[in-house]
Amino acid sequence: PELPRKISDHERQLARMMRRDKLNCNDTTKKSINNNDAPRYRKNAIDLNQLTGDLSNLPSPGEMLSYTKESCIARVLRNEVMAALPENSYLRYNRRGGVIEIGNAWLLFVNFGVGRAFHKYRNEFKDGGRQVTFVVNLTRYEDSALLQNLLLPETSVIYRKHVLLFIRGSTNDKFLYCGTVTHFSHLEQEGLVNVVLQLDDFETLSSSTENPDGIPVYSQIVASQTSMYEDANTGTA
Repeated sequence: PELPRKISDHERQLARMMRRDKLNCNDTTKKSINNNDAPRYRKNAIDLNQLTGDLSNLPSPGEMLSYTKESCIARVLRNEVMAALPENSYLRYNRRGGVIEIGNAWLLFVNFGVGRAFHKYRNEFKDGGRQVTFVVNLTRYEDSALLQNLLLPETSVIYRKHVLLFIRGSTNDKFLYCGTVTHFSHLEQEGLVNVVLQLDDFETLSSSTENPDGIPVYSQIVASQTSMYEDANTGTA
């Protein structure tokens, strides 16, 4: 029989490279099958403060909206603005914060009943619900910009944006639109500013009846939170 041919080092190295390439190819094929061959695209971020709201077509004060901030934001923005957004895009804003700026307004989201961990930022009703407190943290850009906007006088040459308030009694509730708010007073202490906001649409909120029992949702939230704070202050909570 013919003597076996001696395989050179070069041929051995070439064979090893071919086997390795084949294994890598198989792995890539498996990953593509597992991912249903779906290509991955990076979504385009659109800064929310570049978009304007339809201030002439806002919800009625006292109207229940949705569970998420994004749904409330979409309700405020113009329909044509939302329709014109690219398909592969998303709105960029601080989703964990309660202060959100759009092109022509500020949106203020207040969650009641968030627990003692956030005691420094606790919101409280005053004057029977005609006013509500909101704590501004001066180290946060959005908070500081909101406070500057609230403090602008009506005669200022700088445009003062409307501040729209959304509240809910707990994180399990839908947001309630409360209309616009304006600055009443404020007190700064240790880098935090406790701002008292005046609800411009209090009378409407107090008469809106979306509940089956006929009691306005806003009045129920005010009564519940006021009772909670009174119990806490007397040590019965």
